[in-house]
Amino acid sequence: QEPIVIPPSPPKQEPVDSVKLPSPKEEEVSSLSHDRALTWTSSWNQQKQSFKIPPNQNHRPIPNHCSSWLKIYVYDFSPELSFNKIANDFLTECRTKGKCDSQYGGENLLAQFSLELILADFFKQSCTRTMDPEEADLFYVPFYNDIEYRYDGRPNDASKYGQAILDILEKRSVVAWEKEFKVTGKYWQRKWGADHIITMSAPVTGLRHPKGTRGWGHYMVQLTPPIFLSVELTRSFIHEYPNCSSKNIVLPYPIPGRDWHNGVWRTKAEKLFLQDESTNIRGSMNPVKDLRTQTKQSPSHRIPVLNKPIFTYYSGGNHGCTNVRAAISKEVHNDANCLGDQQRKDLGKQYRSLNPKDSFDMARGPPRQVAMAGSQFCACPEGDSPSAKRQYDAIIQGCIPAVVSNEAIFAYGVDMGGELDPADFSVRILEESVVEPTPEVGGLLAQLKRIPEEEVHRLQAGVYRAQHFYRYYAEHVNGRSDGKPNWDPLVAGAFPDGGATEMLLLELEKRANGKIASACEVERKEPHHYLRFQYCGKAEAAKEISNMKRQKSQKKAGSRDAIALQRGI
Repeated sequence: QEPIVIPPSPPKQEPVDSVKLPSPKEEEVSSLSHDRALTWTSSWNQQKQSFKIPPNQNHRPIPNHCSSWLKIYVYDFSPELSFNKIANDFLTECRTKGKCDSQYGGENLLAQFSLELILADFFKQSCTRTMDPEEADLFYVPFYNDIEYRYDGRPNDASKYGQAILDILEKRSVVAWEKEFKVTGKYWQRKWGADHIITMSAPVTGLRHPKGTRGWGHYMVQLTPPIFLSVELTRSFIHEYPNCSSKNIVLPYPIPGRDWHNGVWRTKAEKLFLQDESTNIRGSMNPVKDLRTQTKQSPSHRIPVLNKPIFTYYSGGNHGCTNVRAAISKEVHNDANCLGDQQRKDLGKQYRSLNPKDSFDMARGPPRQVAMAGSQFCACPEGDSPSAKRQYDAIIQGCIPAVVSNEAIFAYGVDMGGELDPADFSVRILEESVVEPTPEVGGLLAQLKRIPEEEVHRLQAGVYRAQHFYRYYAEHVNGRSDGKPNWDPLVAGAFPDGGATEMLLLELEKRANGKIASACEVERKEPHHYLRFQYCGKAEAAKEISNMKRQKSQKKAGSRDAIALQRGI
């Protein structure tokens, strides 16, 4: 089986040295940050050529050391603010004591909500950072909202810091901002937040955290002027608020943990799945990026072909849309080629022989990070919200995401005017077709098996290309520059040099002139429907339409409420 030649992607960036995180008062844009940005920029400038680059609104020359004309001011908050103290305590415990049961914890459950930490490291070290707020195009607010929320016991109400921001957005008052954050509010008053950037690290929390709220409840704050960087919006919300949705940017869930970034999981997958030459299931080959053979001079590079003995992989907890998850689990686990009993046992034994020191559950087969790499498709149902981190895990491991969520979108997707088309690297399966399969359509596996082999290969190549833009940190095979592999880039405070931050700057350039924010303000004043539910499987459309028609009949014709109900219908 010959290696597949894949068109070139950006060259591998150089390893980043571990650095001590300075306190906000000590921090400067150092020459080290500029050196990193230079390496990071060299690959990004090549990739940008294929994208729709917005014009340089300020007609400023792009600095030699940078890839963007943007100038972004990062608010300089005191390290004594409670959320900074909590984050610094968590980081110190992880670095010095190995106690990493927080957002810094690699494979810890909370680590998927570490976006605010990663982006703070990025904007503080980025070549786009300016120390002069008067010349800034955009302002980044390094408020660790999720860190504080979970540390304080997950309260429903906003913290004093969250409320200070809400006062600006809802009352146009900077009094609480200046009191609590201890910095000037005059730059908020310039455009009332349209040039400010706020991070939302989790899909079902916000500046307020009402428990049990689903539907669009946690997205409504994103209708206010700032540019919100979040991990989730939904297709229906984008349909109802296209301009306001496009004002914001959906980013990929972070994929934390050192073994995702130092090549360990990829190498273990190659060792397991390259050795089985007998496997030849339908559409079983997939290209996997091999950084060791990639050079900056080569117009293209050759990558190994992994066997894909697992047709569809799924392993997940019973939460969120439990009916969807249960249907997938039953179907997949009863198929011999989807980690069925014998396959699970065989691959578990092979993995054990290759990795005798690893601790894993033999009854479940190889670790999920490795099993994904040996799978043609990875089922990605919705969980507590319509999106899930696994849809990005799958791509990083070279598995085609089979998204079983009617509402989920991908980061940087064309849904919101982005550059990546999910149809190039994923398939969408309707939830109702899995929960209530029909003879004509079939369930999940029947639909996946009908995909032509040529289309499978096209999607697999698309997965390979998308990997770069869903990484916050580029893969450094040898870990740190000194060769030590036990190196977690987030814990080390490394510059996030992956494609996800490259794409983020491109998307911010599109929004810096404020035109989308103005269109959102107009859109926000129109009557709108409000979706209160998260559907699992088939939506009860007929019942909902009947209820809305009844409510509309009781409203004055042409009134705001009547128009909103008609939109809902």
